[in-house]
Amino acid sequence: MKKIVVIAAAFLLFGLFAGAQTIEKGSLISIHTIELTAHQSIPVDRIINFLENELYPAFAKELGCEIKLMKGLNRETENKIGVVYYYSSKQHFNRFWNDNGDPTEEGNKALSHVEHLRVEFRELGESKILAIQDWNVN
Repeated sequence: MKKIVVIAAAFLLFGLFAGAQTIEKGSLISIHTIELTAHQSIPVDRIINFLENELYPAFAKELGCEIKLMKGLNRETENKIGVVYYYSSKQHFNRFWNDNGDPTEEGNKALSHVEHLRVEFRELGESKILAIQDWNVN
């Protein structure tokens, strides 16, 4: 599991720099490792496409952050994705999430605005969060 997170972090940093994105000092990066399970006859790629093009862009808009999806490349990460949330600061992050990982009142409001997309996602498949790591950028 630690290897997956390290690999995900390496790809994140490469991707952000390769895309001319600057990682600012004081920002917060949250990396989630998620296992996807598709419902019958639905390809996992269809779920990933939905997340990448529908749910995550809408959620990013509600949270005022950037969200990037990473696909697993080997047997260890098969049917898993990495999701990177990039917040401008820890204060920005704390507007939406408590220290225990539960959403704040504002976080619940953001989640409610994308609930219709979350329902649509659950019709395609299920997800299980395997790991969440939050990092302050020094």
